[in-house]
Amino acid sequence: MKSKLFKKTVVVILAITMIIGMTGCSKNSNTAGKDIPESTAQDNGGSSTSGDSASSSEDVVELDLHINESWWPVNTFTGIIPEEITKKTGVKLNVNVASDSTQLGVMIASGELPDLVLSSTELDRLSNSSLSYSYPELEEKYGVKIPGNDEQQAIAKSLSSDDNYYCLLNWYDTKEEWNNLKVGAPGQSAIFYRKDLLDAAGIPVPTTMEEFKECLAKVKTAYPNMTPYGLGGAWKFQPFTTWNGMMDSAYDGTTYYYDCTAPLYKSYLQYCNSLYRSGFVTAEDYANENEADGHQNAYNNGCVFYCWYATVGNLNQLQSESKKITESADWALLSPLADDNGVTHAAYSTGKGWAGTFVSKTCKNPEAAAKVLSYLYSEEGQKLTMWGREGIDYTEVDGVPQFSEDWLATRSDPAKMNEKYNTWFYLGTRQTISLLADFSGIDESIAAQYTPYGAGYKSYPEVGIAMPTSSSDEGVIKAKLDEMKKNMEGKIIFSDNDEAFESSYTELMDALDKIGVNTYNSYMNEKIKEIKDKYGF
Repeated sequence: MKSKLFKKTVVVILAITMIIGMTGCSKNSNTAGKDIPESTAQDNGGSSTSGDSASSSEDVVELDLHINESWWPVNTFTGIIPEEITKKTGVKLNVNVASDSTQLGVMIASGELPDLVLSSTELDRLSNSSLSYSYPELEEKYGVKIPGNDEQQAIAKSLSSDDNYYCLLNWYDTKEEWNNLKVGAPGQSAIFYRKDLLDAAGIPVPTTMEEFKECLAKVKTAYPNMTPYGLGGAWKFQPFTTWNGMMDSAYDGTTYYYDCTAPLYKSYLQYCNSLYRSGFVTAEDYANENEADGHQNAYNNGCVFYCWYATVGNLNQLQSESKKITESADWALLSPLADDNGVTHAAYSTGKGWAGTFVSKTCKNPEAAAKVLSYLYSEEGQKLTMWGREGIDYTEVDGVPQFSEDWLATRSDPAKMNEKYNTWFYLGTRQTISLLADFSGIDESIAAQYTPYGAGYKSYPEVGIAMPTSSSDEGVIKAKLDEMKKNMEGKIIFSDNDEAFESSYTELMDALDKIGVNTYNSYMNEKIKEIKDKYGF
């Protein structure tokens, strides 16, 4: 009886989701697609679709795309870039953005998936021949090539149990591509601050972690109705894991530690605890996981320092939205803070890419899906999604886009940029392409704020590749470790005295030992060595 009731419940949930998605499509024309110009299709050895002539409405193929990221800021495939893509490919995507993190799991459990799924989670479950088409199968069957380098393919194969690959993760760059980046700095957690408020109170901008605490004390006195340091939804204290050296101690290119067992993890927690006990952060702010709520707090004069992600778009968003409330609001990016020894630690990436796009076995037109992906992962497709139309929105000079005046003027307002151009369908794009889109043509004073975040930046893809799949024994251990960390870390940071801090810290360490953190560390070190030997990282 319970089984039948569960099945009925799943069907009802899916039916409601489909109705809502179709209603949104009819009202907003939520459609998407990517160009497959003649030159790309021919170069790839695939079928030819002219990139110069627009498809008639009768030729357009519609596919449903589920974006498994509830924070995704757009839910319509409208704007100059999507329209240009549709003209060239003859494919539109009806877009559905996930309502929460559980929605995709329900779809997978039911076996009823939309045509395409973009997701940064559930990658190993979706990398399954019963749910998704493999990319090699699509290439062979439909005569297209979905571009991806050997590293991307190896990473994608590590997600499946059959040594096949069912996606290629976007946002992945080789070390050579990172080394060749000519403009900008890699995205990473960072802290923004209200420059106008510090200037008005005569408070100097901090350059070290110790000075940061001194600064927050002055901010608390000068602006008693504002939180000195806003924790920004999911970002919280992340910059300090880099700045105090904890991440360097977790992996130095040779030896790996699960971060809670890294040599400097405890000192990181002690620093965060000192911010709480000094009244610079709040437990309520920490408990908030909703980024939109955190942003609103920053816009509405709720905090002076704000933790987020270091992109030009985010700085522009803070500026434009805050000025709607307070005309004099002026945000700036805080440079990385030096530790107690005067050392400024650089961030590093262990990324193996970010999200993958899967073609489901229930896809109503897998050939159209294969052609769209072929274009999205091509060099031309990547640039169109992030840079616009070549010759109109940009010209490329020495590998760097030189944008039109209209593009630059629109880019300063994220809401207008989303509405007019819509650069959010970067399903196959490298991160360096995005960084060039962010940094090319910006004011030199703004670019200078980001430059320190690129100094000494390192990439360790071997760590990302070594990460176990969620269904493996080691993956199960990691999931339990992560859950224990999530449950206990806040308790430690928000301890009211040293005794409570030590007690909670010991409780966490004991729990991690019982779960098997040493087993996990051993697995990761062995796997990392194997991957470095195999791929030459």
